[in-house]
Amino acid sequence: DRHGFATPGDRIIRRARYWAPLIALFSGLRCGEIMQLTPAHFGVSPNGHSFIVLTADMQLKTDNAMREVPVHSILEKIGLLEWVERRRAQPDGLLFPEVTPDKNYGQTSSIFSKRYSSDLNHFQLGERRKKLTFHSFRHTFKRGLDRADVPEAKKDELCGWTRGVKTGRRYGIGLEADVLKSSVEAVQYDADFSHLFHHAVLKD
Repeated sequence: DRHGFATPGDRIIRRARYWAPLIALFSGLRCGEIMQLTPAHFGVSPNGHSFIVLTADMQLKTDNAMREVPVHSILEKIGLLEWVERRRAQPDGLLFPEVTPDKNYGQTSSIFSKRYSSDLNHFQLGERRKKLTFHSFRHTFKRGLDRADVPEAKKDELCGWTRGVKTGRRYGIGLEADVLKSSVEAVQYDADFSHLFHHAVLKD
């Protein structure tokens, strides 16, 4: 999924190129936020809902970006949580160790954004291609919340725009995740993701 990524093969490689777009599409997380995720950023709420917590130790755009985002059921069906558990057993403790930091700025998001641009070029998305970036997933998620009539306050919470820092978001105890679970599940797209569900049995 790096050099020669566009050449069809006989294996399904599930690393950043596979997971990051899916996570962004169903959570609205920024590229920089996703690239910093570790297994420790995944938890289970008091009501049993899996969620991603963005914490103060991460390099976030603002303090408001500290938040809990429930894991969408589509991501669960594709096998994200099982994959994260297998990464938890790895000594590096990272989700995407193959994405190395940029030499000039020390950020992994700039490296991955360039790789994603290569994906866009490969798929030849026509006149709209130049307007599309990885950040477009965040806008798409926001539109999904709009179409589902999710209240503004909950949209702000999910996207990290709300003012103030709540204890639940700071420490990842799952309180916000329980409140926001239905809002995340309300985001649906006119696309069929069922062809990815059988990937959940992979042991990569």
